[in-house]
Amino acid sequence: MRYLFIIILVFLPTLVADIKSTTGQIRFDVNTDNQAEMSLSNTGLGIGGTPASNLHVHGNALVSEKMFVGGSSGASSLNVNGTFGLSIQTISSNITLSENTINLVDTSSDNITVTLPYAGNVVGRTYIVKKMNLANTVKLVTSGNLIDSYSYFYLTSGNHGSIHVVANDDGNWYALNENTGVSHAWTPSEINTALWLDSSDSTTVLSGVTGNVYQWSDKSGSAVHGTQTTAVNQPT
Repeated sequence: MRYLFIIILVFLPTLVADIKSTTGQIRFDVNTDNQAEMSLSNTGLGIGGTPASNLHVHGNALVSEKMFVGGSSGASSLNVNGTFGLSIQTISSNITLSENTINLVDTSSDNITVTLPYAGNVVGRTYIVKKMNLANTVKLVTSGNLIDSYSYFYLTSGNHGSIHVVANDDGNWYALNENTGVSHAWTPSEINTALWLDSSDSTTVLSGVTGNVYQWSDKSGSAVHGTQTTAVNQPT
Protein backbone atom coordinates (compact mmCIF):
# COMPACT_ATOMS: atom_id res chain seq x y z
CA MET A 1 0.00 0.00 0.00
CA ARG A 2 2.88 2.35 0.71
CA TYR A 3 4.37 1.87 -2.76
CA LEU A 4 1.04 2.54 -4.50
CA PHE A 5 0.74 5.86 -2.67
CA ILE A 6 4.21 6.89 -3.86
CA ILE A 7 3.34 6.15 -7.50
CA ILE A 8 0.25 8.37 -7.33
CA LEU A 9 2.30 11.27 -5.98
CA VAL A 10 4.84 10.93 -8.79
CA PHE A 11 2.32 11.03 -11.66
CA LEU A 12 -0.18 13.51 -10.26
CA PRO A 13 1.67 16.68 -11.48
CA THR A 14 1.73 15.26 -15.03
CA LEU A 15 -2.04 14.69 -15.07
CA VAL A 16 -2.88 18.32 -14.24
CA ALA A 17 -0.22 19.96 -16.45
CA ASP A 18 -1.13 22.47 -19.21
CA ILE A 19 -1.52 21.17 -22.79
CA LYS A 20 1.65 21.98 -24.70
CA SER A 21 2.46 21.67 -28.39
CA THR A 22 5.70 20.31 -29.75
CA THR A 23 4.86 21.35 -33.34
CA GLY A 24 3.61 24.92 -32.82
CA GLN A 25 0.00 23.89 -33.37
CA ILE A 26 -2.69 22.08 -31.39
CA ARG A 27 -5.22 20.26 -33.57
CA PHE A 28 -8.64 19.15 -32.32
CA ASP A 29 -9.80 16.13 -34.32
CA VAL A 30 -13.30 15.58 -32.91
CA ASN A 31 -14.34 13.02 -35.53
CA THR A 32 -11.03 11.08 -35.28
CA ASP A 33 -10.68 11.13 -39.08
CA ASN A 34 -7.29 12.92 -39.15
CA GLN A 35 -9.10 16.14 -40.21
CA ALA A 36 -8.88 18.87 -37.59
CA GLU A 37 -12.23 20.56 -36.88
CA MET A 38 -10.39 23.25 -34.93
CA SER A 39 -6.73 24.24 -34.64
CA LEU A 40 -4.80 26.60 -32.37
CA SER A 41 -1.44 28.08 -33.33
CA ASN A 42 0.63 31.18 -32.66
CA THR A 43 -1.35 32.83 -35.48
CA GLY A 44 -4.73 32.33 -33.83
CA LEU A 45 -7.71 30.01 -33.52
CA GLY A 46 -9.07 28.39 -36.65
CA ILE A 47 -12.53 26.80 -36.70
CA GLY A 48 -13.00 24.48 -39.65
CA GLY A 49 -9.41 24.95 -40.85
CA THR A 50 -6.00 26.50 -40.25
CA PRO A 51 -6.14 30.10 -38.93
CA ALA A 52 -4.81 33.02 -40.96
CA SER A 53 -5.74 35.59 -38.29
CA ASN A 54 -6.46 35.77 -34.57
CA LEU A 55 -9.88 34.18 -35.17
CA HIS A 56 -10.54 32.50 -38.50
CA VAL A 57 -13.87 30.75 -39.19
CA HIS A 58 -13.90 28.61 -42.33
CA GLY A 59 -17.65 28.57 -43.00
CA ASN A 60 -20.70 30.10 -41.36
CA ALA A 61 -20.72 31.66 -37.89
CA LEU A 62 -23.80 31.99 -35.68
CA VAL A 63 -23.96 34.62 -32.94
CA SER A 64 -27.08 34.10 -30.83
CA GLU A 65 -26.68 37.30 -28.80
CA LYS A 66 -24.80 40.57 -29.47
CA MET A 67 -21.46 41.01 -31.20
CA PHE A 68 -19.11 43.87 -30.33
CA VAL A 69 -16.31 45.02 -32.63
CA GLY A 70 -13.82 47.59 -31.34
CA GLY A 71 -15.60 47.92 -28.01
CA SER A 72 -17.60 46.08 -25.38
CA SER A 73 -20.97 47.83 -25.38
CA GLY A 74 -23.85 48.66 -27.68
CA ALA A 75 -27.60 48.32 -28.09
CA SER A 76 -27.74 46.41 -31.41
CA SER A 77 -27.14 42.83 -32.50
CA LEU A 78 -23.97 44.01 -34.27
CA ASN A 79 -22.09 46.90 -32.66
CA VAL A 80 -19.11 48.45 -34.46
CA ASN A 81 -17.16 50.98 -32.43
CA GLY A 82 -15.05 52.45 -35.22
CA THR A 83 -15.06 52.64 -39.00
CA PHE A 84 -17.07 50.20 -41.11
CA GLY A 85 -15.87 48.85 -44.46
CA LEU A 86 -17.71 47.23 -47.38
CA SER A 87 -16.36 45.21 -50.29
CA ILE A 88 -15.85 47.28 -53.43
CA GLN A 89 -15.10 46.73 -57.11
CA THR A 90 -14.68 48.79 -60.28
CA ILE A 91 -16.68 47.67 -63.33
CA SER A 92 -15.81 48.48 -66.95
CA SER A 93 -17.92 45.93 -68.86
CA ASN A 94 -21.32 44.24 -68.62
CA ILE A 95 -21.59 42.18 -65.44
CA THR A 96 -23.89 40.22 -63.11
CA LEU A 97 -23.22 41.32 -59.53
CA SER A 98 -22.10 38.80 -56.93
CA GLU A 99 -20.19 39.42 -53.69
CA ASN A 100 -19.20 43.11 -53.76
CA THR A 101 -21.55 45.58 -52.06
CA ILE A 102 -20.19 48.79 -53.63
CA ASN A 103 -19.90 48.78 -57.42
CA LEU A 104 -18.21 51.71 -59.19
CA VAL A 105 -19.07 51.65 -62.89
CA ASP A 106 -16.57 53.15 -65.34
CA THR A 107 -18.61 54.29 -68.36
CA SER A 108 -15.84 56.35 -69.94
CA SER A 109 -15.72 54.10 -73.01
CA ASP A 110 -19.25 52.71 -73.43
CA ASN A 111 -22.70 52.11 -71.97
CA ILE A 112 -22.68 49.30 -69.39
CA THR A 113 -25.42 46.91 -68.26
CA VAL A 114 -25.30 45.81 -64.61
CA THR A 115 -27.48 42.79 -63.81
CA LEU A 116 -28.74 42.03 -60.30
CA PRO A 117 -29.02 38.34 -59.32
CA TYR A 118 -32.48 36.90 -58.66
CA ALA A 119 -33.58 38.56 -55.41
CA GLY A 120 -35.24 35.42 -54.03
CA ASN A 121 -31.84 33.72 -53.85
CA VAL A 122 -30.10 36.56 -51.96
CA VAL A 123 -32.80 37.94 -49.63
CA GLY A 124 -31.54 40.88 -47.57
CA ARG A 125 -28.49 41.53 -49.75
CA THR A 126 -27.87 45.17 -50.69
CA TYR A 127 -25.93 46.70 -53.57
CA ILE A 128 -24.81 50.26 -54.23
CA VAL A 129 -24.22 51.04 -57.91
CA LYS A 130 -22.37 54.30 -58.62
CA LYS A 131 -21.67 55.82 -62.05
CA MET A 132 -18.09 57.14 -62.14
CA ASN A 133 -18.16 59.16 -65.37
CA LEU A 134 -20.44 61.74 -66.98
CA ALA A 135 -20.28 59.99 -70.35
CA ASN A 136 -22.65 57.19 -71.42
CA THR A 137 -25.16 55.33 -69.21
CA VAL A 138 -25.54 52.46 -66.77
CA LYS A 139 -28.56 50.20 -67.22
CA LEU A 140 -29.50 48.31 -64.05
CA VAL A 141 -31.59 45.19 -64.73
CA THR A 142 -32.47 41.98 -62.86
CA SER A 143 -32.12 38.27 -63.57
CA GLY A 144 -35.83 37.93 -62.75
CA ASN A 145 -38.80 40.03 -61.62
CA LEU A 146 -38.56 43.79 -61.03
CA ILE A 147 -36.80 46.69 -59.33
CA ASP A 148 -39.63 48.40 -57.48
CA SER A 149 -42.33 48.07 -60.17
CA TYR A 150 -39.97 48.62 -63.11
CA SER A 151 -38.01 46.27 -65.36
CA TYR A 152 -34.88 48.43 -65.27
CA PHE A 153 -33.31 51.69 -64.07
CA TYR A 154 -30.90 54.02 -65.87
CA LEU A 155 -28.02 56.00 -64.42
CA THR A 156 -28.23 58.61 -67.15
CA SER A 157 -25.59 60.33 -69.27
CA GLY A 158 -24.30 63.66 -67.98
CA ASN A 159 -24.68 62.68 -64.31
CA HIS A 160 -22.75 60.84 -61.60
CA GLY A 161 -25.84 58.91 -60.54
CA SER A 162 -26.04 56.19 -57.89
CA ILE A 163 -28.71 53.81 -56.60
CA HIS A 164 -28.92 51.60 -53.48
CA VAL A 165 -31.11 48.48 -53.76
CA VAL A 166 -32.11 45.58 -51.48
CA ALA A 167 -33.37 42.06 -52.29
CA ASN A 168 -36.75 41.01 -50.88
CA ASP A 169 -38.24 37.54 -50.37
CA ASP A 170 -40.96 38.24 -52.97
CA GLY A 171 -38.27 37.92 -55.63
CA ASN A 172 -38.10 41.66 -56.37
CA TRP A 173 -35.45 44.31 -55.72
CA TYR A 174 -36.39 47.59 -54.09
CA ALA A 175 -34.60 50.95 -54.29
CA LEU A 176 -33.65 52.25 -50.82
CA ASN A 177 -32.46 55.55 -52.24
CA GLU A 178 -31.38 57.12 -55.51
CA ASN A 179 -29.92 60.48 -56.48
CA THR A 180 -30.05 62.90 -59.41
CA GLY A 181 -29.40 61.18 -62.72
CA VAL A 182 -31.44 58.05 -62.02
CA SER A 183 -34.49 57.26 -64.12
CA HIS A 184 -36.68 54.16 -64.38
CA ALA A 185 -38.20 52.30 -67.31
CA TRP A 186 -41.21 54.12 -68.73
CA THR A 187 -44.48 52.22 -69.06
CA PRO A 188 -47.84 53.22 -70.60
CA SER A 189 -49.38 53.25 -67.10
CA GLU A 190 -47.75 56.65 -66.54
CA ILE A 191 -50.04 58.41 -69.05
CA ASN A 192 -53.74 58.22 -69.95
CA THR A 193 -53.63 55.08 -72.10
CA ALA A 194 -56.58 53.77 -74.17
CA LEU A 195 -55.01 50.40 -75.03
CA TRP A 196 -51.97 48.56 -73.69
CA LEU A 197 -51.14 45.06 -74.93
CA ASP A 198 -47.99 43.58 -73.38
CA SER A 199 -46.75 40.29 -74.86
CA SER A 200 -44.01 40.02 -72.20
CA ASP A 201 -46.67 39.78 -69.45
CA SER A 202 -47.80 36.16 -69.60
CA THR A 203 -50.67 36.83 -67.18
CA THR A 204 -52.44 38.84 -69.88
CA VAL A 205 -52.20 36.14 -72.56
CA LEU A 206 -55.02 33.70 -71.78
CA SER A 207 -55.20 30.24 -73.33
CA GLY A 208 -57.53 27.26 -73.05
CA VAL A 209 -56.89 23.55 -72.56
CA THR A 210 -55.59 23.23 -76.12
CA GLY A 211 -53.01 25.96 -75.54
CA ASN A 212 -54.56 28.30 -78.09
CA VAL A 213 -55.03 31.92 -77.04
CA TYR A 214 -58.61 33.15 -76.62
CA GLN A 215 -57.82 36.56 -75.05
CA TRP A 216 -55.02 39.12 -74.95
CA SER A 217 -55.94 41.36 -72.04
CA ASP A 218 -55.70 45.16 -72.13
CA LYS A 219 -53.54 46.53 -69.26
CA SER A 220 -54.69 50.15 -69.65
CA GLY A 221 -57.76 49.68 -67.46
CA SER A 222 -60.06 50.42 -70.42
CA ALA A 223 -60.91 46.70 -70.82
CA VAL A 224 -60.30 46.80 -74.59
CA HIS A 225 -59.31 43.14 -74.69
CA GLY A 226 -58.38 41.31 -77.85
CA THR A 227 -60.55 38.17 -77.98
CA GLN A 228 -61.18 35.25 -80.30
CA THR A 229 -64.09 32.97 -79.37
CA THR A 230 -63.87 30.71 -82.43
CA ALA A 231 -61.56 27.86 -81.45
CA VAL A 232 -60.19 27.13 -84.94
CA ASN A 233 -59.17 30.79 -85.31
CA GLN A 234 -57.40 31.09 -81.97
CA PRO A 235 -53.62 31.63 -82.32
CA THR A 236 -51.01 29.51 -80.60
